[in-house]
Amino acid sequence: MHFNEMLQSVTDFLMLHPEKTVLMEVSKEYTSLKNTRTFEKTFISYKNHSDYQSFWWSHSYLPTLGQARGKIVLLKRFSKSFAVSGSINVTNWQDNTEFNLADSRHVKIHAQNDYKVKVSTNADKWQSIKTNINTAAKHTNVLYLNFTSGYTPILGIPNIRKVSGSINPKLINYFSNQSKNKKTHGVIISDFTTQSLIKSELQ
Repeated sequence: MHFNEMLQSVTDFLMLHPEKTVLMEVSKEYTSLKNTRTFEKTFISYKNHSDYQSFWWSHSYLPTLGQARGKIVLLKRFSKSFAVSGSINVTNWQDNTEFNLADSRHVKIHAQNDYKVKVSTNADKWQSIKTNINTAAKHTNVLYLNFTSGYTPILGIPNIRKVSGSINPKLINYFSNQSKNKKTHGVIISDFTTQSLIKSELQ
């Protein structure tokens, strides 16, 4: 999907549901070759487009939910200045692990992003997910980013559905059993999410 198409979908959603917010992470995942402008300048050309400009949270610190309603909150993983691009700076993002970051006001961001899952089992991945869900309920002053997504290499080819096909039903079961306990669970980031999964998380 072209980035412009994605932004159109996101802003259409926010116009229809102004009480919602979108947390968006953007990173550069290619090697520059014969580009006519930098990655950041290309991103800014979209960000500042008249169709999208008013939708962005424009500060370097995490907003409250009230402040974020109707906005895109950007987690920026590519380098260059906040003054030009705006965002929560997460350029110190680590690979395939759990780690801590912070916004410009030193509010803690904890991310679980163990995405390389062993072929034999998803048990370790599920334990990491469940631990972070439970911990997020106890520490409401921390933004928990809990990636339930991942891949298993099969004959050298990343198989994403093998992980989501195992983890997503576990999430539905977990949240269904937690429905009577209204708690904060952090941000749950999933591949191939379904209506059933979303409903179970909102109960």
